[in-house]
Amino acid sequence: MENTYLKALGLILVALIGASITGVAMPVMAWSVPATQAEEDKPWWAKLNLTFDEAVALAWTVRNETYPLFIWANNYLSEYNITIAEKLLERGDYFLEKAYNLSETNETLATGYAFVAALFYGRAPVTAYIVLGKTIRENLGTNNTLTNESVIAVIEKATELKGLLDNATKVAEDYNVTVPDIVFLLEAKGVSELNLSQQLLEEGYLGLALRSAIRGYHLFVRAYGVLIKATFAYYLGIDITVVHRLSQKITTQRVDVQERVQKVLERLPEHVREKIMERWRERRELGPEAIKEAVRQVVCEYKAKLKNISIEQTTRILVRVIIVARALPGDTGLAIQQWMRAKGLVTPKQIYNYIKVLVNKTCEEYNVTGILLINKTLEVLSQEIKNTTGIEVDLVHVFYVLIVVHVATHHKHHP
Repeated sequence: MENTYLKALGLILVALIGASITGVAMPVMAWSVPATQAEEDKPWWAKLNLTFDEAVALAWTVRNETYPLFIWANNYLSEYNITIAEKLLERGDYFLEKAYNLSETNETLATGYAFVAALFYGRAPVTAYIVLGKTIRENLGTNNTLTNESVIAVIEKATELKGLLDNATKVAEDYNVTVPDIVFLLEAKGVSELNLSQQLLEEGYLGLALRSAIRGYHLFVRAYGVLIKATFAYYLGIDITVVHRLSQKITTQRVDVQERVQKVLERLPEHVREKIMERWRERRELGPEAIKEAVRQVVCEYKAKLKNISIEQTTRILVRVIIVARALPGDTGLAIQQWMRAKGLVTPKQIYNYIKVLVNKTCEEYNVTGILLINKTLEVLSQEIKNTTGIEVDLVHVFYVLIVVHVATHHKHHP
């Protein structure tokens, strides 16, 4: 029974690892709608109105918030030859150094490198889940049974993580980043879960105690993720409620139905707005509820169209990533080739069909679109390739490198 319980926890950990990676990329959703042709010609970070100094400040702030977490994770995981924390930190430092090196000759490209560095630093929370999984595995008893030591080890790691979170919060405040209330709320709930875990442990409920300890740990990781998103929001000038979804709260005000609908209309594309206004005129006599339903139907139709577009674009991007990664030297190229043979993927059409199924499944399972969908599907695919070949690959990194190469090439031919 305990082994079955542990297997279930293992699946939960995999899901948590995936969930922790996607959040930081939320700010890039703000890039997606170009206003003019001249705007389309700009690189994606130029559309953020982010200067080089601001991008560097963002990267350094996120680095200072996450550096202790990287070191903590690496000190533990390196004993087991797991280097993800070290590699993420190195990748961030690599792009930040390139940003400085290019700042005198190509400030626009240097800004992009600094922003990518911040994204790599922002992925630090995923390392905490790997620490958690390894902690549980290494503290099981004979025949992988759950023991008091298993639960105590998780509680101790969660307590250490809370200390890192407290430190990161102070760092954010030192940089004038407004720490969202939800960070403190999640932390408080995490502490409550750890207290409950200790109580259940004393009463002999090992399985429930472990579950509460993991919940507390997860809440600290979530709080860390929100803090990082708040930092991105601060430097990008975006409201934190737009950047993160963790609270799942909508601020409601008592306003007139017509005023509320008008506010919704102002945020929609013109052709959608016209469609809603037509239904408004047709159904005004049916009352406020009918009007709100008309708005909801039109918005849902539009969201469905955007979702389909996002799936198609994501599929094409991932196919490109796979084709490029397949030709890379070393383990990455070898792993892709082995995975394609195992899946019987020979022609571009076969690759496209396979990837589109995976993108659709990821979109439905995680309810994400845009850059979040790209990141999440790349993570899922990276894990699938590792499961198939036994070789660890990082397709998210390949994707970001492709972006930088594309922009560098674009500027080379269009100075």
